Parts: sequence; structure tokens; C-alpha cells
Amino acid sequence: MNTKFKILVLLCVFVLLLCSFSFIGYSQELTKLTMVFPRSIEVLDDAHVVATQMMGYFKEEGIEVVFEQSYGTSDVKLVASGRADVAYPSPPIQLTAHASDLPIISVYQVDVRNIFGFSVRENSGINSIADLKGKKISLGDAAWAVIADPILRHAGLDPTKDIEYVVAGESRAQMVNEGKLDAVLTWEKEYQLWDAEGIRLTYLSGEKVLDNCSNSIIVSLDTYKNKKDLIRGFVRAYAKGSYFTKLNPKAATEMVLERYPSLKVEFKDALKAIEGLVYIDHNEDTEKYGYGYHSAERWKLNVEDALKGGLITKEVPLEQIYTNDFVEAANDFDHKAIEEDAKNYKLKPEHQ
Repeated sequence: MNTKFKILVLLCVFVLLLCSFSFIGYSQELTKLTMVFPRSIEVLDDAHVVATQMMGYFKEEGIEVVFEQSYGTSDVKLVASGRADVAYPSPPIQLTAHASDLPIISVYQVDVRNIFGFSVRENSGINSIADLKGKKISLGDAAWAVIADPILRHAGLDPTKDIEYVVAGESRAQMVNEGKLDAVLTWEKEYQLWDAEGIRLTYLSGEKVLDNCSNSIIVSLDTYKNKKDLIRGFVRAYAKGSYFTKLNPKAATEMVLERYPSLKVEFKDALKAIEGLVYIDHNEDTEKYGYGYHSAERWKLNVEDALKGGLITKEVPLEQIYTNDFVEAANDFDHKAIEEDAKNYKLKPEHQ
């Protein structure tokens, strides 16, 4: 009896251990999610997303995020067709997609300010956006004209008559720096990187003439209807990373430079771009409503400009463009835990 009892006990222990290992393996399974960006991945722009990943915030939500680069407006098309899960396009690109009846919706406002503007050579005599009349403006892609047009119109210019766009791809900043073109469309976080790389241009902020909002996270309508838990987890992790970056921009800077060693810029110069990131991702709406909140007032400006520019022929209802259904979920995290993470992050001595 004793021998049989011992065997029975050993069998029970074996079964319990087997179940435990199975449960651990199951709990570590992560849902893969593909996020596409409308430009190169190896930039400073997404330091908060890199921080989110490296701090394990995506993993905490049971998600493994894969970053991919897209070109032109293909990011929106990839999401609409289900070949990618989330993208980060500008309002004009989103509204153009709605005009083509692509099934997308914005679920998280990232850039709560207008992040776009133009950079010109120092001592060029161009001191305001209005001074771009009669000038040649460099774009990375022809589709970017829809981003520049509203800013120019609000500065009193007619984009169809007063300026000339030139598509220059990856060399668009160099073309201006060399005096071959007059200005380049750029944004907060990018022009600081150019400055760090030795391309020292003067930035003319579009926010001064057009106080709207910029890029936001979109998903397909199918994902919105059928994968709400996945969206909630993603935006909550994203908000954690944004909060961490706000509290400790030096840590986010260190992470993005370690992640992308091809960005051969000095830490102090890169930090300026990350501080710009924090600025554009926070305003009075963020303080009042939390991360991810879409402002009806700012989005109405985007719709009005899209109508004026002919991107859309009829007004797109705001409820079709975005939803604030996920704001509560995005901000439903332990803020004190993130504060501790930011406080306790150990910077390299040379970055302290």
C-alpha cells in the first residue's frame, strides 16, 4: 500500500507540474500585431514606441509588435485590406482614404498638435511661411502635398499657383541645404535629427498658422468591430510608453539610439528631437481627457481644409473618422508604476 500510495503521489505531482508548465507556456503566448509607418523606421520619431517595446509594456498587454516601413499612402491601404493591423497616417491621408471608401477609423490620437512645417536655409531671406511664395518646396513623396497644402493656405498662399513642389525622396533636405530647392516639408522630431547630422536649416512651424492635430493610430473597421480587446491592449501600452517618455525623455533617447545605431547623432542632439516629441504629444486635451483623445474642433479644421483642397467632395462625419471609445482603456494603467519605471531607469553615466 505504501508503495502504491507513493506512486500515486508522484503521478499527481507530475501531472501538476505538467499543467503548470503548460499554463506558463500558454500565458507567454503573445498576439502578433503589425504596425506600419509612412517612412523609414530607423528614425528618432518613434522613441516613445521603442520605449514602449523595450520597457515591456506591449508584452504586459499580451502583444508582440512588428514594425514595418511603407511608402506614400500604402500604410493606410495595408491596414484597410487587413495586411497590417495599425498605421500612423496624417489627417489629410486619412481623409483621402475616406473619400475612396477605405474601411478605416482612428482609435488613438497621437500627435495632438500640428507637427508639420517647413525648413529653409539659414539667411535665405525666408522668415515666414508666407515668404514661400514663388519658391520650390521639396517633398519626400508626391502624396505629401496634401499635408503641405493646408498650412500654405492658412498662411495666405495658393498651393496651385504660388509654389512649386519637387519630389526629392530621401535627399529632400540635402537639396535645400545645397541651395537647389528653397524649402522642405518636415516635422517636429525630424528637423532636429537633420540638425544633429549637420544639416542646419531654419524651421518654420506650421502650428503658428494652423492649430490642428496631426497623425493618429488607425485600424480597419473589421478590427474595430471584432478585435476591441486587442485595440485596448495596444493603446494602453502605447499610452504607458508616452507617459514614460514624458517623464524621462533621456531614457527614451538612449533606447532609440541603442535600437538604431545607424543614427549616428550625439545624445544631446537627439534629446532635442525627443523633447519635441513630448511637446507634440501633449496639450490641454491630454491633461483633461488623457492619452488618445480626438478633438472635434481640431478635426473639423482638418475636414474643412480637405474640402477646400478638393481631397474630399463632401463632408465626412467625425464619427466616421475617429472614435474616443478607447480613451478610457488607454489611460487605465498604473501611473505610479510607470513613474517608478521612469525614476528608476539607469542611464549610462555619459547620458546622466
